Parts: sequence; structure tokens; C-alpha cells
Amino acid sequence: MPWIYQQSKGRLYHNQRFIEQGYSGYPPHTNRGQSQHLADLGPIPIGDYLVGGTTLSRTTLTANCRW
Repeated sequence: MPWIYQQSKGRLYHNQRFIEQGYSGYPPHTNRGQSQHLADLGPIPIGDYLVGGTTLSRTTLTANCRW
């Protein structure tokens, strides 16, 4: 049951099925692979993660991830 996050477009897939459009990082580094080395600015670096619990607010779903 793999989850795939397409960094350049902010698209999340589960078992090859599109789930949601999102973003990672802060402007102007949002979804820019060239900025993934910038801690707290660039998008989540490419790699394998363990996805833990989620937090749901009125408009945002946040996943807790760790390497």
C-alpha cells in the first residue's frame, strides 16, 4: 500500500490512485526540488518516510512523517 507524493506538482497518490493536490515548502521554494536542501523553507526531501498520525483542521490535513 504505497503512498507517493509527486514533489514537483504536489500530488498525493495511494496505490496509484490520485488522492489530493497539496504543497510542500514555503514560497518561492514551494514544490521546487532544487530547494529540498533548505531546511524549513524547501519541500520535503525525496526519500522514504514512515507516515504516522494525521491532524485535521477546518481546511487542512497534515500528516506526521519521519525518516
